Amino acid sequence: MNISYPKQTTELYDNISSSTFQELWGFGELSTFDVQSNSRVKYKDIGLNYQSKYVDFLKELSREYPVINNYYESFVEAGDISPAMISIVTKHQSFELSDVRIRLVIAVHCLTMNDKYERRERIN
Repeated sequence: MNISYPKQTTELYDNISSSTFQELWGFGELSTFDVQSNSRVKYKDIGLNYQSKYVDFLKELSREYPVINNYYESFVEAGDISPAMISIVTKHQSFELSDVRIRLVIAVHCLTMNDKYERRERIN
């Protein structure tokens, strides 16, 4: 899925209330080693908000859909989007796409992964 990160941040994030944003996502740090500067570099990292209405929504939806149960259980075990969750979403033929709740889960997942991949915001 090709999502324009600049549009994601300006047209989507800027139009979501801060309370809704916080119910979906939270920020943390990602640390990596920069070979050129021979030092650790910290970046701002987005992740699903572990204690949110969205995670409660996933839990409720998991009772209805086994594939969402697998997705939810993987999230609970990992505390963030895991490789297992990515695999579940890429096999979307097992999703009931006529259900707007399923489409919401896929959309939030794809937006989260796109942000994780594209965000390059350093933390000093």
